[in-house]
Amino acid sequence: MPQTPPQTHSRRDTDVVVTGAGLAGLTAARELVAAGNSVAGPERP
Repeated sequence: MPQTPPQTHSRRDTDVVVTGAGLAGLTAARELVAAGNSVAGPERP
């Protein structure tokens, strides 16, 4: 059975999850962080 990787964020400390690491996802994440939100995403560029 595959093991689940450790989570770096929990529901309590993440305001928004961005599901894509393309140009639109990265731009959205940057704007959300600039607005004071905590952002998480499953992909790493």
